[in-house]
Amino acid sequence: MVNGKVIRGGGFLVIVGSYIWLDQTFTNNVVNKAKTVYGGLIGGGLGSMYNACSSDSDTLKKLTSVSLVEKPHSDLKYSFYSIDNPKEYLDGSNANVIEKGPYALRKYSVAHEVAQTPSSLTSASSPDPNGNLEYSTANVYLVLDRDVASTSNMERNADLSLTFSDTKMILPTAKRALASHLSMNDSIVNLSPDYLSFLGVVNDEVNMILSLKCTSEQITNIGSGKSQCTDNELGDFTASNCACCMMDDDFELAKSRNTGTPPPFTNCNSYFDDEGPIMSMLSLLASHDGGVAIKSAGEKKYDRSGNNFSSTIYGQTQIHTALIQSHSVNDLMFGFPSAYLGRVAFLSQIEYAKRSLSSAFGKTELAKRMLTGQVDEDLPFKLGNAARYTSQVGSVCFSACEDGGGCSGYAPGRHETTNVDKIKLGGINCKPYTTTFDTIAKCKAVDAALQVNPNADGF
Repeated sequence: MVNGKVIRGGGFLVIVGSYIWLDQTFTNNVVNKAKTVYGGLIGGGLGSMYNACSSDSDTLKKLTSVSLVEKPHSDLKYSFYSIDNPKEYLDGSNANVIEKGPYALRKYSVAHEVAQTPSSLTSASSPDPNGNLEYSTANVYLVLDRDVASTSNMERNADLSLTFSDTKMILPTAKRALASHLSMNDSIVNLSPDYLSFLGVVNDEVNMILSLKCTSEQITNIGSGKSQCTDNELGDFTASNCACCMMDDDFELAKSRNTGTPPPFTNCNSYFDDEGPIMSMLSLLASHDGGVAIKSAGEKKYDRSGNNFSSTIYGQTQIHTALIQSHSVNDLMFGFPSAYLGRVAFLSQIEYAKRSLSSAFGKTELAKRMLTGQVDEDLPFKLGNAARYTSQVGSVCFSACEDGGGCSGYAPGRHETTNVDKIKLGGINCKPYTTTFDTIAKCKAVDAALQVNPNADGF
């Protein structure tokens, strides 16, 4: 710990200089209304203990102890499988799979926000007033990729809450447990579980892409004989009597019957033009998520036009997919934001959110409600409190520039801590995932830069 200071920010705590990382999740009525804040991160949790005990009992003291010197720790090891030939695998070849690891962590757990409440397991006529302990858990991780000399200044208050003091407690040095050929920056290439879960909800990528422009009813109306939706009707769930587009075979047949004049419909294949706005956006977002390249300039387009792909509207000469992604071990263990899901899962489900709300809301308020999990019950793919996590990660990336970090587009690494860092999620690529909603001020800066130059470096 440097200068006895702890940098805190929105649920994450960093003991500076020792790169101890805490992930907190909170409980609200553990027995009946347990809720875990979404973060997609290792550790954290909630719990309850049914044990009649006084406030000064040994059980309670051990549970809430913040002495990491005395607390038992857990040594964890993780191994990962990495696909060595992702493009060939997606083209139908067998995957060449390489096992990497094990990667070593040391974990300490601290109970905090402890409350003694009546136990629901005792007789309702005379419940034990202190029979139930409700608490949140903060997990402290040491990355054992070198000898770790660390300190802690956690302190337990009389009311069993967690705070910090100016007094440092020196922890025993944790020896390196990572093999010399391994690093937390090692790249792992594999299928994205989150993206696969999303595809399972929207059925397939074709339906997902169409849902970015049309409602579910408008997609169902394709081939039904109903007229083409106007630009104003596309995506409007009240416009249920029109079609999203016309299938390519039907479009070409109608065109040939009309002496080469196209029918008054949009060809569905136009939405799959590699150089068009939708595919360009999806490729850009996938590349920000570490999606592997599956097509290069000179290869045939996906839209069945027979033309060769040149570049997207953002200047990319490769098409990237979100299905298989490359991430560092550090990010896989401690979490990373998803530009793709943050944008696409939001846009493709606006229809459901609008249907679930009794009042009409503007774009900003609607985005806020969706990305804070307020309409999750009505969404096929639950977003959780994505805004909370995105905002926390954003403060790392944004402060790195504000504090003179050179605006390189990357957050500081886990070991590159300073007294001005708000939170520490090292190795996260600071890309415009915050464009998923308009309530973050940083969106305006990103949008302004892209309007001036869509190919601006760092965006």
